[in-house]
Amino acid sequence: MNNKQKVLMIVLSIVALVILAGCIIIGGKSFSAKYEGKIIVEVVDIDGTVIKKEKIQFGEGDTLVQLISDNFDNVVVTGEGEWQMIQEIESIKNASDWSEYISIYVDDAESQVGIASIKFTDGTKISLKLIENPYA
Repeated sequence: MNNKQKVLMIVLSIVALVILAGCIIIGGKSFSAKYEGKIIVEVVDIDGTVIKKEKIQFGEGDTLVQLISDNFDNVVVTGEGEWQMIQEIESIKNASDWSEYISIYVDDAESQVGIASIKFTDGTKISLKLIENPYA
């Protein structure tokens, strides 16, 4: 490899790293409300019993993790940024062997993102359901 090829390879590597870092920073941001409203949050046991249901007022800048932590007992959240997940809330928790885990539903559809990345608006329903892991 000649010097021009080495320099080009170094420059391209640096550009790729900058682009990757930008994607991680942009994609890893937690969602926070831009206006006021109310959401409904419920905690559901494995048998379908609603353990607790709250209508929660939110304002600009509020996050779902903050709202849930402020309105429910025994809330344990792990991870950072968009990778946060609820380990425990009220009387339900993830099993140590993951045979049961807390799954998040947004307006009755299973969430495809972590708790911090869930976008909510006025009237959104969030269900935190303990479910059986079909793969365990």
